Parts: sequence; structure tokens; C-alpha cells
Amino acid sequence: MNSLGGIGVQRQQVSPMMPKLSEQLEASKNKVKGVEARVAALVEPDPGLAKAWMNARFRREGREEAMLALVHEVDPISAQELREGFEETRRLSAAVESFRGLCRQLDAANERGEDKILGKFVGQQQKDARIQMLRDIDTVSRGIKAAGLCEAANKFPLAQLAALKDQVREQVEKLDAANLPQAPRLMCAAKVATLEGAVAAIADITGDKALAEGLKAAAGRADDKAAFTRDLGSFALLLDQASSAPDYSMTRMGWHYGYSRGDYRARAQQPFVMYLAEQRLEHSGEAAHAALSKVVDSKAPGLDLQEGLTKRFLDEIGVVPERAKGWKPSMDGIAKALAHEALVPLRALNETIQDMAGKHGHERDFRRVVNELTQAMVEGNYKDWRNGNAASTRQLRPLSAAQKKAWLANDVRQSIDAPHGGRLTTREEDDVDLLWLTKIGGPSHGFDFGGHCLLPLLSNARTRAVVVEDTKWPDNPAARAYLRLLETKEGEPVLYLEPLQRDFPHRDTFQQDDLDGFFIAALVDHASKKAQALGVPLSIDARWGGIAKFLDLPTKADPKPEFVLAASAGVLEASDTMTTLHDWVQDKDMVIQPHNPRITYAPEGV
Repeated sequence: MNSLGGIGVQRQQVSPMMPKLSEQLEASKNKVKGVEARVAALVEPDPGLAKAWMNARFRREGREEAMLALVHEVDPISAQELREGFEETRRLSAAVESFRGLCRQLDAANERGEDKILGKFVGQQQKDARIQMLRDIDTVSRGIKAAGLCEAANKFPLAQLAALKDQVREQVEKLDAANLPQAPRLMCAAKVATLEGAVAAIADITGDKALAEGLKAAAGRADDKAAFTRDLGSFALLLDQASSAPDYSMTRMGWHYGYSRGDYRARAQQPFVMYLAEQRLEHSGEAAHAALSKVVDSKAPGLDLQEGLTKRFLDEIGVVPERAKGWKPSMDGIAKALAHEALVPLRALNETIQDMAGKHGHERDFRRVVNELTQAMVEGNYKDWRNGNAASTRQLRPLSAAQKKAWLANDVRQSIDAPHGGRLTTREEDDVDLLWLTKIGGPSHGFDFGGHCLLPLLSNARTRAVVVEDTKWPDNPAARAYLRLLETKEGEPVLYLEPLQRDFPHRDTFQQDDLDGFFIAALVDHASKKAQALGVPLSIDARWGGIAKFLDLPTKADPKPEFVLAASAGVLEASDTMTTLHDWVQDKDMVIQPHNPRITYAPEGV
């Protein structure tokens, strides 16, 4: 493997780009703000236009398109300037973010040596890491050129970027010619469900066959062999998940993590992320080995295994012993969490609270909610906590006992055949797997980019997560949408269906645009059956009227609806349609006005 020779020199030569890029990005943003201020002055005399302008500016979904459409009617010249400003800002934002990622890679390589860092990765991961560097270099170069920063006066060392790109491309070509093994994917719970499977997995992960044989012998001395097998399997899953988990206390929230659940299962973390986790990985391995060795020598191996597993699990998810005083860990609860690959998302939530509170404040409230839901998962009563906390109880108050039972039930299933040859089936997810739901599509991008936007889903009984499974995509759901329980101003319950989000890799694999329509049809069909079960109206986006007609659902227009949104149990609420904001502190009931027209389906008799 060729190393990136002279990497330190290259880092020094390209480093002047960062402040210049940042300055240009700020200048571009200020230019956009200037145009926006001019437009605001133009529309101010007309209250209707002024309100439309404010709504366009603060909406999350389709914000730029809405602003440009309105400005084009008022002042076409300003519209053109605004469009150019948006495009330049996007290019520069991408360049700045990619430059940060590139510099992290170069810094890590400079400090520890590229070969040493990448030597910890299986061949395909080494190739993927270099391909990511190529993408970052291209994005930075495009941003520099588009902003006119490659002129001689700016003295941007694009030649150095080009030379670095040539080196990295050469390495990719050599790796292409090699027979690259894939990194082992995360283990599934079924693999360690037997004693033999758990012992074999621990031997494989630790490389210590004597330890594994000692654990097998210890199982024979355990009072409860079934419990010992369960806990040893859980320990194997813990070792496996921890071995590729980022150290979020070091890397914090950001774009530098996986976009999809598949990325985590394939251990597709950027090298600098794992470089910063190196010390923690070593500590984890040593502590786990010591805990398992104690079990081998124990006269009460079952109890010592449970104690060791509990301590290691709490440590791995970022819970210090003082926080867990008074908790009552459940071995079934820990087993369920690990079976659903919860270690990484729980670690992210517990170690990025300061980032969550960044623009919103309320750090103490974020800590309280994360602590409560983590405790509930460790104790094995997460569903009860989610559906029974004080705010959730208030959210369900409009429902009768029968309606509440129907709302919390998971008995609705709808299926539809899709043109790519798969069958789409809906179901509702309401347990530990909710931790992974925002890794299916955008816009919050999951626990390690937008953990604050995940908390409302994890905490509020008023939200049911409807997932769509595809027979062509068996590893995880292919899409999801939220179904909300809201109230009318008169206090009557109403269901509210949020937009479709498709798993990014699924969309890349099956690119047919018409697939979205089939996913939406499955979701609307599911939501209508839920509305029928509760005997309440269903509100959907007016743009889905054709799909409702296809499903023989009679609807009526509701162009300016208003609903009551009860206070959130998760500090915030997050939505791309309920208000013009994406996420906001929601500690009391509020009236919401969706920014898109809605249509309402009322089941027969409602």
C-alpha cells in the first residue's frame, strides 16, 4: 500500500483555502440577505404579499422554490439575483464542509501515518475511504472555481489539490485491481442465539480461543443455562457493535457519519472518525476481556456475566455509574437493545447533548429526556415510558379508551405491488427500532446529525411511525412516514399524515420516480385504515388527492386548516409541514397552521 507521501506539506499548502472559502461563503450569504431585505421592503405595503413572503422564508420544505416564485412576480431582477445567490451559497457550503472532512483525513494521516490508520480497515473500506477523499477534493475544487477564487490574485493552490487527487486516484486504481475483501457486517441476533454461536462469535471477535472455551465451560456451571446463553449472546453483540462505534465525545454531531442504517452495518465510517475512537476502542476491548475472564473463573458465572454485561453496556452507551444509581437494569431489556443495534444511537444521544442544545438552549431538559429514555431502554420498559409519560398522557387525552387502544395497536397492515417487482407492506414501529427511523431518508439524518429532532419521535405517544417494507429490500424498511394525533380547536381528535421519506440507498438502487407514488399509496391506505379503526378524520397533503381518489377515499378540501398540537415530551417538536419551522422548542400546547393545503378523509359515520 502506497502512503500519501509528503502529506504534512500538502496539508500546510492547502490550509489557506479554509479561511478564504469561509469568508466567501459569508459574503455570499450576506448578498442573499441583501436581496431578501430589498424584497421585504417591496412587499411590505401589501399585507397579503408580506405574509406570503414570511411564510416562504421560514418554511423548510421547498423554501427556495417558494421564495423564488414569489419574488419573480414582484421583481424579476431580484429573483435572478436571489437564484444566483442560492446556487453560489450551496456550492460554497458544500465546499467548506468537504474541506473540513478532507482536512480531518489529512490531519489524521499526518499525525499517525496514512498506512497505520487505514491498516485497521478491511480492503474495501480502504478503497471507500480514498473514494470519499476524491469526492471531497472535487467538491472543494468546484466551489473554489465557481466562486472565482482560483484567479491569480487569490493564489489558491489548486495544483496541490490536483496532485493530491492524482495520488489518491492511483491508490484507488491499485485497490481496484486487487481482490478486496468486504468488512464483516454487524452480526444479527440470530447468529448468537445459541451457546455455540455466542462462543464462536466471541472467539472470532477477541481472537482468544482459550477465553471462548472457558466461557463454554462456565455455561455448564450456570444455574440458569438459558439466561447464560442469552447474556453471552448479548455480550457478543456488544463486542461487535462497540468495535466500529464512533467516539461521539470526540467527534460530536456532524455530517461525517453514515446516511443509512446499511452504512453502520457495513462499518462504513470515515477513517478519521475511527482514528479518534482508537483509545476508546482499546479500553473497551480490555474491559470486556477482563469482564469475560472473570466469568470464566467464577463460581457464580451467570451472576458475574450479568454484572459484567450491564457495566459494559452502560459504559459503551455513555452512561457513567453515578447516573445509573437507582436504575433497575433488565437483562431482557439490554438483550433487546443490542438485538436492535441500539448501542451506537444510544451512545450518540448520550454524548451529544450539548450539540442538541446548541441553538435551542434547554440543555437541562435535553439531559432529563435522554436520561429517562435511556433508563427505560436499559430497564426494558421503553414502550411503557413512551406511551405513559406525563406529556404523552396529555396528548392521548382526546381519545376514548377504545380509541387509545386502537391508536397504540400494531394490527394495521397494508400491501401493494410495485413496478420494480417488489411488494410493499406497511406496519407501525413503536419500540427500540425507533432509534434508527430518522436514518431512513431525510431531513433530520439521524441520531448523530440531528439527535434533537429524533427525541420527539422517541418520546411522544402522539406520533406513530409507519414504515414500508419492500421484499426487494429485506435488511431494513425502505421508507417511513409519521402519523400524528392532533386535535381540532374544539378538542376533537384528528390524524395527520406527514411526508414520505425513502431510504437513500433504496432510492439509489431503484431510481424509478413513479415508485414514490406506490410508497405514498401504501402509506395513505395504511393511514386511512388507522382512521377507520379510531373513527376519526385523516388529514393528508392536498397533492396526494389523486392517490386518495385511486384508493376510493372521498376527501374534501381544507386549504387553511388549524390544529392544536399538545406539548412535546421531547423538548422539541420537528416537522416539515406542521409549521414554517423544521424544529422548535414545544413546551406548551400550540395552534399550528400547515403551510401546504390539506385535504381531509372522513371515514363513514364520522
